Amino acid sequence: MIVILSDFLYPFQSGGVAKHVHYVVKHFNEQGIEFRCFSRGIDNRNYSLQKSESIPNVVLMSEVGYWNFLKEIIVTTRKADTIVCHYVIQGLFIATLSLFTFRKFNFFFHGPIDEEYFEKEKNKLGRVIRLIAQYYVLKLANKILVHSEYMKDNLEKKLPGASLKTEIIKPFKFPDISQEHEILQKQSNNIENIGEYILISRRLTPRTGVLEFCKFVNSLGNRYLLPPLVITGAGEDKDQIKEIAVNSKNIIFLGHVSESELDILITNANATLLPTKNLEGLGYIILEALQRGTPAIVSSSCGGGTDYLKAKFPKLIFELGNYESIKNAFLESQKINSYDLVNYVSEYQFNDMVKDVYGE
Repeated sequence: MIVILSDFLYPFQSGGVAKHVHYVVKHFNEQGIEFRCFSRGIDNRNYSLQKSESIPNVVLMSEVGYWNFLKEIIVTTRKADTIVCHYVIQGLFIATLSLFTFRKFNFFFHGPIDEEYFEKEKNKLGRVIRLIAQYYVLKLANKILVHSEYMKDNLEKKLPGASLKTEIIKPFKFPDISQEHEILQKQSNNIENIGEYILISRRLTPRTGVLEFCKFVNSLGNRYLLPPLVITGAGEDKDQIKEIAVNSKNIIFLGHVSESELDILITNANATLLPTKNLEGLGYIILEALQRGTPAIVSSSCGGGTDYLKAKFPKLIFELGNYESIKNAFLESQKINSYDLVNYVSEYQFNDMVKDVYGE
């Protein structure tokens, strides 16, 4: 029995972690692997994408209630062979439980929750509470998983000596993309026939920098000569981004789109763009784009995503707030052969990642 705990789960919420868990849950259900996934489900923030629906072997707190949720975790973890937690708050409960049950758990460190929280709320007490909770979970975890050297270094600052029990899960190839679909010529888009565009598909929070980037592009006015930005995603910055897009000829806001629509948008985009300000472990949208033959251009502050692209495509890195740098990165991205993009991400398969993280 495998137990997965994650605050986010697509399609109820957006973000890279939500996508990761979504693909794993889908894989386990298709393969008939015994597991349970525990997730918050829908909530009252702007992350929620749609109403809850029944997914086999997934327990949503928004559906069963808080106390039943915790009770189900206790019962299930007693017979678990592997426990992988993706979120500190749930990890706090699992870590405490492990002291009494002696059940080991692994923690996937996607980023420092205290810093991301402070970026949004500017609440010092809330940050300290989350910092202590994070330290407690990391300290008790049997193994810590990260996606990049960048995040491993960040982790070491939070918990000196943590690198001794840290394993880097390298970038992997997402499933459900056929060989015929990988090198797909740019077709006319079924989604409102947008034409040429640069896609930003992110969780819309202060950390990911989408709001600031939209403000910057909007301030350029007629000086902005690149294809328009198409924004998809959800998060607390959603309404402000939507308001900017209404009065901008350079920004199109689509909000949440379905998985199949996003697939089309990524495939047909001239490029995807990550304007991340900080704390990026990797950026799954980079992998999703490259394996479709679509280039990704990223900010120099995109952490693990910057390091990943810099090793092979250093000219795809740009400086935030510098239009010439952004323009040059985009123009360079249009010169790269799609096969080179696909080949760069195709070595480490999704099934390999699942075995390394979950043991199946």
